[in-house]
Amino acid sequence: MTTAMLFGTFDIIHPGHINLFKQAKKHADDLIIIVARDKTVKRIKGFFPSLPEIDRKRNLEHFDTSFKVILGDLDDPYLAIREFKPEVICLGYDQKEFTDRLEHVLKEEGIKAKVIRLEPYKDKIYKSYLLKQKLKKKEFDISKRLESEMNKLKDEAKKDRKKQEIEAIVENQDGNEEKEATDPADPIRISAVRSKNIIDKEKTRRS
Repeated sequence: MTTAMLFGTFDIIHPGHINLFKQAKKHADDLIIIVARDKTVKRIKGFFPSLPEIDRKRNLEHFDTSFKVILGDLDDPYLAIREFKPEVICLGYDQKEFTDRLEHVLKEEGIKAKVIRLEPYKDKIYKSYLLKQKLKKKEFDISKRLESEMNKLKDEAKKDRKKQEIEAIVENQDGNEEKEATDPADPIRISAVRSKNIIDKEKTRRS
């Protein structure tokens, strides 16, 4: 039984990674995947991955239960090689990190592993950073659409409230006019007040 070892961040598992797994499994019976730690990614790339290391590890385990998935060591990037002594070490087509001393470590440990550079798969499309940019743009577009829809709903709500206020005012005015037109007490009361005023003025004049 031969064992191949593969290294990477595996932040977002995409078809490029799947092709990488297929290529690696062609060279051995078992595949061990070493997942880069969060702090290691930050030190190399200058930023943390989107997913924490434990989630990235779990995603790979769920993707294929035959994978043996291990978190890399924070201090020694070659520790897994020393421990498991794989027959094959698979490197990504553009992988540069920790490869400069790889041959030296293998010779030092007496590990006769074959180092293979895997082929790229649609690398202009399936690169994690490119996919992240697309996701961010998509999230931004969705956010803008939601904001636009919310503004429309707010405007419609304002118009509805204004319409209801106007209808209430009109209804109130109509009610008052109807009351004035139908209430027989109003003209009698007005006439009585006027008559009283005339009498009071006459009394004042005579006195």
